[in-house]
Amino acid sequence: MRVIFLRKEYLSLLPSMIASLFSANGVAAAIDLCQGYDIKASCHASRQSLSGITQVWSIADGQWLVFSDMTNNASGGAVFLQQGAEFTLSPENETGMTLFANNTVSGEYNNGGAIFAKENSTLNLTDVIFSGNVAGGYGGAIYSSGTNDTGAIDLRVTNAVFRNNIANGRVSQ
Repeated sequence: MRVIFLRKEYLSLLPSMIASLFSANGVAAAIDLCQGYDIKASCHASRQSLSGITQVWSIADGQWLVFSDMTNNASGGAVFLQQGAEFTLSPENETGMTLFANNTVSGEYNNGGAIFAKENSTLNLTDVIFSGNVAGGYGGAIYSSGTNDTGAIDLRVTNAVFRNNIANGRVSQ
């Protein structure tokens, strides 16, 4: 069983969603691993590594998609994108939410505590919270490197909270 704690400040963000996830004393109920890309119940996702493909995840009203407590010795603690990959996380209507919390990357390639995107990848995030993610290099929450063709969007983040994410900068070799 995995228990997830959210800071008290988040409770004021979207009360209707919080009420569907939490039990007494502000402790989260155990949530299952995610199944597929159409998230109908709150769940805890595994690390996503995409290369040249498209994934669109939709989070049902009142539900949470959680990427937390992942540790990796390479870039992208929770999500790694490369070679034109496209990754979208958004609510089905208006009240689904995604949380990236306490993800950590270390090692030689250690950028993007929560998300790393390179080589013309596209990242679209709506209604997300980034909290306590750590990168040994750059991008405590998100690291994006590279450009798309004219008119395309590399990174779009809408309605987000960034809190206590840390990037320690490169260590000389």
